[in-house]
Amino acid sequence: MNNYPRINITIATYNRSDLLHRAVKSALDQTYPNLSVTVVDDGSEQDPRGSIEDLLEDRRLTYIRLENNVGAYAARNLSIFASEYDAITFHDSDDFTDPTLIMRQAEKIFDLPDKPARALPGIEICTTLTKTRYRDGVETIRGSAIHLASPFVFNIYDDTQYPYLRTVSSLFRKHIFEALGGFWDVKVSSDDDFRNRTVGYGFNFFVINEALYTQELQEDSLTVDESTNFKSEYRHEVVAELDVRLQEMKKHLRDKEYFSKNFSEEIGLKKIKIEYVVNPQNLSLNRTVRHQETEVPRITQELQLD
Repeated sequence: MNNYPRINITIATYNRSDLLHRAVKSALDQTYPNLSVTVVDDGSEQDPRGSIEDLLEDRRLTYIRLENNVGAYAARNLSIFASEYDAITFHDSDDFTDPTLIMRQAEKIFDLPDKPARALPGIEICTTLTKTRYRDGVETIRGSAIHLASPFVFNIYDDTQYPYLRTVSSLFRKHIFEALGGFWDVKVSSDDDFRNRTVGYGFNFFVINEALYTQELQEDSLTVDESTNFKSEYRHEVVAELDVRLQEMKKHLRDKEYFSKNFSEEIGLKKIKIEYVVNPQNLSLNRTVRHQETEVPRITQELQLD
């Protein structure tokens, strides 16, 4: 197991106690042998720890309870900074996966023991198609558009005709965050922005032509909730700024120095207040990722790492 790179699955959750157990068990049931799972509860109205208490006996699972609601992307950023990994992926707390997902992704971005050498050794990010289940029971496979990443297709490798690059469920090597920092700290569309930054920088994607990740849309999902859905004023404002950022990126494709200087997002630790942690032994601060250094002593203490 120790010969396999360390992979972390991060699950940020908010008011999902009814679905969290399924998502966490799905992560722990992966066939990949060197795995940790970090659940960051984003200040849920009721602490959902009880729904996964039986799973916390598995010491691969770390649970971080935040005192305040900071948003899914800020919660993910905390795990980017504090979890121990060679590669990391982000799953939503109302979704679930095929048990072979991580192994099949890892085979694309690492040379693994007892596995054939990679056909494309430059791959640094691996994603798959996503099955989306809507509230009316309809299911679709997300694999029909490249969306905002379309100007950057020169560094996408796939066995699909039209890859859909979804940041959730993609597996990223650690050095990507060392170059670009974390997620843009907004409530919506930061996935699109992070994908544009990684592809524009020049990191190479591989898309597996199979739906190994299942997304279930809930009534209060960001794309459904009235305050953040596709018709909301807030999303329109963020998407407008996202497009400005995208147009600037397109002027500097593969200019790594420019991207690192202008599109590296700092991990915002000031807003993070940690109530408690279960199984902190899987945590290790990644201080090579851009962060607010003055907050490190407090975060270290709150994560029980001192």
